[in-house]
Amino acid sequence: MRLSRSVTLFVAFVLLQIHRNETENCPEVLIPKAVWMCPTSSEEYDRADRKKECLQTASKLNCSAPDKFKYHCVINSFQNETFEVCAHEKIIFGGYCTEYNEVGGLIQAQRTSKCSDSLNCAKIYRSTKSYNYQDCYNLVYNNRTTTSTTVQTDMYIAKSITKTHSNSDALKMDIFGSSRDIVRSKTNQQ
Repeated sequence: MRLSRSVTLFVAFVLLQIHRNETENCPEVLIPKAVWMCPTSSEEYDRADRKKECLQTASKLNCSAPDKFKYHCVINSFQNETFEVCAHEKIIFGGYCTEYNEVGGLIQAQRTSKCSDSLNCAKIYRSTKSYNYQDCYNLVYNNRTTTSTTVQTDMYIAKSITKTHSNSDALKMDIFGSSRDIVRSKTNQQ
């Protein structure tokens, strides 16, 4: 008896989620924007929410139930980007990180990262509260790499242009002078 009740509740939940997905169709609102970092507090989340203007955008586009489109900042399925997107809020079950699935255009649990095991997520939480689980974002941040490039043009030699992919967004550029100055200094040395 107890098992059949659990199965019935689970089926009802799945049907509810399917129905919710059908009412979410407003692809213009679901365009994700890659961002360097996601909010780390409710204050930062509120600021980003106001800036993204999900309700206003969904209303202008005549989406069904525009008040359902909420600001999210979440990882993607590949754990290599963080995205801001306006989407329907979901309940994330099972202690997983929240992701934006680019193919399906929806917010869902990130099944490859069970954050309750090592990342300290709640077993059940609202997708709009994902900022509380910074370890999920660290899956992306820690995978970012540092690249170094040397570029030479007719005007300048830029040595060591370094873009550091870490929690602090740093772009360092050391310009050593124009090509003519370098040629002149080589001529003076001979």
